[in-house]
Amino acid sequence: MDNENKSLSINYYQLITTSQFNSRDFWLCFFFVQLPADRVDIKFAEDLLSLLANTDSKLYINLSFFKKFLSINKNFYIKALELILANRKNAASPLQIDLEFFDKYSHYYLSKVDLLKKVYFACDNNRNYFDHDCKHLLSVIKLDNSFFLEYISSITKDNFSYHSRELEHLSIIWQLNNAEDLV
Repeated sequence: MDNENKSLSINYYQLITTSQFNSRDFWLCFFFVQLPADRVDIKFAEDLLSLLANTDSKLYINLSFFKKFLSINKNFYIKALELILANRKNAASPLQIDLEFFDKYSHYYLSKVDLLKKVYFACDNNRNYFDHDCKHLLSVIKLDNSFFLEYISSITKDNFSYHSRELEHLSIIWQLNNAEDLV
C-alpha cells in the first residue's frame, strides 16, 4: 500500500473514532472489514476487540475478516468470539454471525469447543430457523459427541410436547458413523 493510501486510511479511521454520529460502530466495523491485511497492527486489533466487547449496535459479524488479525494474535478468533458472546448477554440485540460460521470457522475453535456450543445455543435461541436442517448442529457434534444430548436436553427442558414431525430434522444424526452411540 502506498503512503497516500496509508494516510487516507488513517485519516478515515481518525474521523470515525473521534466523531459521534449514528451508526458509528457500523462504520468502524466496516473500516476493519475493509482494512488491507498489510495495514493490520496491534492498535487496530485491540480497537476491533474493544468494539466487539462494547458496542450496543446490532452488527452482523462475518468472521472472514478476522483472519487477517491472526498475524497479531493467533487466538484472535477465540478472543473475538468470547467478547462478542459476553457483550450480547448484556446488549439489547441478539448475536448475528455468518450463517456458515460452523462450517467455515469451527477449526479455529478446536481448543474451545465449549465456546462453539455457547455460540450455537445463542444463535438457536435468537433466530427462528437458524439451523433448520441441523447442519450446524452436526458440525458441533462432530467435535464433541456429547453435544447431541446437551441439545436434546435444552430443547426439551420446558417439558413442551413436540410432535415427531417437529423433530424430523434431527435425523441428520444418522449421517454419523457413531450415531447409535449418541442416541
